[in-house]
Amino acid sequence: MGIASAAPPFLSGACSNPTEAPPPRLVFITQPTATIAGTPISPAVQVMVQTASGTPLTSAADPISIALGTNPTSATMRGTTTASPINGVATFAGLAIETAGVGYTLTASAPSLTGASSAAFDVSAGAPSQLWFRTQPANIRAGSLFTPPVEVAIADVFHNTVASASGLITVALAGGPTNPALLGTRTLATEGGVARFGDLSIQTAATGYTIVASTAPYPAVSSAPFSVAAAAPARITFTVQPADVQGNIVMPRVEVTVRDAFGNAQPDTVTVAIGVNPWSGPGTRPGKLSGTLTRAPANGVASFTDLKIDKPASGYTLRATAGPVSSESTPFHVGLTFSAISAGVVHTCGLTSGGAYCWGDNYNGRLGAGTGIFAADSVPTLVSGGLILSAITVGANQSCGVTTDHVAYCWGANDNGELGTNTTTPSPTPTPVRGNLSFMSISAGWSDTCGVTTQNAVYCWGARMATGDTTRITAPVLVAGAGTTLRFASVSAGEQFACGLTVDEVVYCWGRNDFGQLGNGATLDSAGPVAVAGSESGLRFTGVSAGTDAACALTPAAAVYCWGANYDGQLGNGAPSSYSSTPVLVTGGLPFAAVSVGAGAACGVTTDHTPYCWGFNWSGRLGNGTETNSAAPVAVSGGLAFMSITLGFHGCGITSTGAAYCWSSNDYGQLGDGTRVLMRLAPVPVIQ
Repeated sequence: MGIASAAPPFLSGACSNPTEAPPPRLVFITQPTATIAGTPISPAVQVMVQTASGTPLTSAADPISIALGTNPTSATMRGTTTASPINGVATFAGLAIETAGVGYTLTASAPSLTGASSAAFDVSAGAPSQLWFRTQPANIRAGSLFTPPVEVAIADVFHNTVASASGLITVALAGGPTNPALLGTRTLATEGGVARFGDLSIQTAATGYTIVASTAPYPAVSSAPFSVAAAAPARITFTVQPADVQGNIVMPRVEVTVRDAFGNAQPDTVTVAIGVNPWSGPGTRPGKLSGTLTRAPANGVASFTDLKIDKPASGYTLRATAGPVSSESTPFHVGLTFSAISAGVVHTCGLTSGGAYCWGDNYNGRLGAGTGIFAADSVPTLVSGGLILSAITVGANQSCGVTTDHVAYCWGANDNGELGTNTTTPSPTPTPVRGNLSFMSISAGWSDTCGVTTQNAVYCWGARMATGDTTRITAPVLVAGAGTTLRFASVSAGEQFACGLTVDEVVYCWGRNDFGQLGNGATLDSAGPVAVAGSESGLRFTGVSAGTDAACALTPAAAVYCWGANYDGQLGNGAPSSYSSTPVLVTGGLPFAAVSVGAGAACGVTTDHTPYCWGFNWSGRLGNGTETNSAAPVAVSGGLAFMSITLGFHGCGITSTGAAYCWSSNDYGQLGDGTRVLMRLAPVPVIQ
């Protein structure tokens, strides 16, 4: 039998890739030694190129670069930092560092060579030669300490602190205003070469300050410039107090001065608001301050040049606030001077130089004050929108006015289309009447409204006007013949009827006529204008007023004629009756300058401005201190002289000084006296 043997395995490539030799390396053969700032390191630093085995590579020729490695002070190194090796050794002479520090190292590098790091070394400060602000003064507020504290060092030529140096360093203030004071400890002995001034402060705000430090034998040195700002506001005063003013009229300039605790002008913004608000309680909307309410002071003085308060009252104050401090002004009065007034059923409106104001019931926005108003207001409240009105009128549920550029606006309830907006939607703010018509005047009735255009035409809208039926008219329609055969100078809307005065002084009426309120001798309604009886025989008028069921007109001779219902003596002819469908003369022979007809009563002002009323006297509608009806004119109580008068369910008048007085029903505050006393039998002043 034979024995077989296996061949030994083949070891492929076991010794085919011998390990490559490591690349040459750099080695510091002369390490950097401790030195003085700015002085070259000596002996010169040397770096050798070595093989992996540690023998010099004398053939190396590529340049070697040296740099700061560990750099505790973020210093820079000057000198030649790149050198070519000679016989494998690069020598770096003249290397110097100007900033003192501990633990510097150097690094050496060259292409394709392993770099090297030196041993650590220190750089010490040089000889003391100057003072140096090691910590400059920062911008501060008056009275505050510098943060961080100001530090002044005795230093070498490179601003390195010489810790071994000692001396007394004094600081003083320069720059800024004349004779400023630097407060705190101003002379200190150095510790470790540094004087640390930890309690310095300045109380006078200014820019361009510097601090000068000095000690012998070194020259004085100045800090970088810095500023001192005013401290927090500490005192605020009204240096120009608010003056009495008309409502919604820009006040005279109000000035507020702000100072810090050291008397510096304070630049913090100043805000003003109403302080004492006489109407801040329930029952009426508070007065509202408008204008630019926040101002930046100039030299500590904030000027407020466009402030307004819309609500009349005595005893308002302003409160000015800057930061944590505030101040109250002296009290002042916000007044209203009325140029026109119109009384409705449960609300009243008037015109002032600052805008239109309304008071009383605000159902469906009758007062025109927009949102946020109480359901009723017994003090005049500004109508929103900022309209400049030349005329104003109040009906049962609506208010209307005409702007100085002849645009008619209405607001309030609109169940019958009396706002003329082509809808029956109420509006709490003034809304323009549809049709782009140019109006001279406007008159709001009980459920209807009419206006006279600049072309002497009359348009009406609302309930049962012009058409003679019960259809609601939600936008203006032209009264038959108006502007052509009939040229109107004025119009007055009553309750579902109206009367107009033509330019040739004839009165025409139209609409409802159940009590003869059209004055044409009949009691049939008329969809178009009919002349008041007597016109054909020369009866002429200069003014006309329509009420709920009667009308009155004023003649050129100052007499007043009335027609319509007379059950409470509202025609003023001395004898109550059911009605008169033709004009009857108001008794008493009084010379009247104006007349106004309301609900069951009428009032007039004589040529000597004495007010009289007649007719139904429920709730003191006649204003004579009683509730007794009168079929003849009775003087309104109080001895007041009125320039104009208006009557609805209550009466009002305006004096020659623009003061308004009202009387009668007041359950919604419609008299404007700040109360809701149910009635006033004699005139009371409107809050103004």
